[in-house]
Amino acid sequence: MVGTLTTAVGRKAFSYWPGAAAVHLLPGGQAATDVNDSGHAVGSRYDAVAGRTIGLEWSGGALRRELALPTGFQLDAVTGINSSGQITGHGSGLGDDPDDSYGTSPGLLGSAHPAVAPLTLQPPGGDYESYKTLGIENKGRVVGYYAYSRAMEDTAVSWSAPYGSPT
Repeated sequence: MVGTLTTAVGRKAFSYWPGAAAVHLLPGGQAATDVNDSGHAVGSRYDAVAGRTIGLEWSGGALRRELALPTGFQLDAVTGINSSGQITGHGSGLGDDPDDSYGTSPGLLGSAHPAVAPLTLQPPGGDYESYKTLGIENKGRVVGYYAYSRAMEDTAVSWSAPYGSPT
C-alpha cells in the first residue's frame, strides 16, 4: 500500500507492506499514488523553486528515477503503474488560443525504460480539452476521462496499444 502522510513539516510519501512494523517514508516524495506487484511505487513532489510537480518512481523503497515529460508539458499528477512498469499521469501544455490560460491537458504514458520518451494520450485537438488518466491495467489498457471545459462535461475513456484516439 502507498499513500501520503501529513506531518508537522509537510506531506510525505509512504509505503507499507503487510507485516511491517511501520510505514516506510519514500525519499524525496510528497505523495505516493500507486504500487505494482513488483513493489515499484509512483508518486510526486512539488519543487517550489522550479514551480513544477515532479513525477517519481521508487523501487525497494529507494528513489529509482524522476519521470521524464514530453517537451513543452508540465506534470499535474502521476496516477498509476502496472506490472510491466508503464506509468500513467496527466499534465498540461500551452495551447494555441491566447485566451485559454489552461492550454491543453493530455493524459501521459511513460515507459518502464527511462530512456524512452513518454507519450501524450489524446487525439489531435487541444484547447479547452482535458484527458485525465486514472490508472493502467497489467495488459496496458489506460482508463481515465475526457473533459471539455466549454460544455462542462466529462466522459469516461480508455486507451489501448498502440495508444491512438481514446474509446
